Amino acid sequence: MIFTKTDNQPVQVEGYPYLFVGSVGTSCEIVFLLQHGITHIINVSSSAKCNIFDEMTYLCIAGVRGESDMHVHHIDKAVEFIEQARREGGKAMSHCWYGKNRSVTMLVAYLMKYADMTATEANDLIKRTRPQADPYWDPLEDYAEYLKEYNE
Repeated sequence: MIFTKTDNQPVQVEGYPYLFVGSVGTSCEIVFLLQHGITHIINVSSSAKCNIFDEMTYLCIAGVRGESDMHVHHIDKAVEFIEQARREGGKAMSHCWYGKNRSVTMLVAYLMKYADMTATEANDLIKRTRPQADPYWDPLEDYAEYLKEYNE
């Protein structure tokens, strides 16, 4: 199954009404975004195009083409952006091109830090509503180590 710009509906993470994942197509659907109350958008891509809609607050993480480009500082920046949205009463959506790897990595990391889940538990949760979810596991292992040091 290929997910392209026609994949234009954000998917809410079960049990987390402020947490959404989607593809690039999702990020272009302002009516749908507003209907779902999404206020914050994370774009993780090789060349992040952001600030498309004035109604949204954006975090652009550019230069991430694949797993080797994903670093702990990218991940933690996205995690804190999501938490800021939640604290402000907003809703955050993470997206990349397909809504499969990069975007899901950020949501898995968020659930690791703020819901005390393992990466596998978080991914399994996301897969319930986004079956194609397939995060970058090596950066998540690095992030787990970072969290361990952070909590000591």
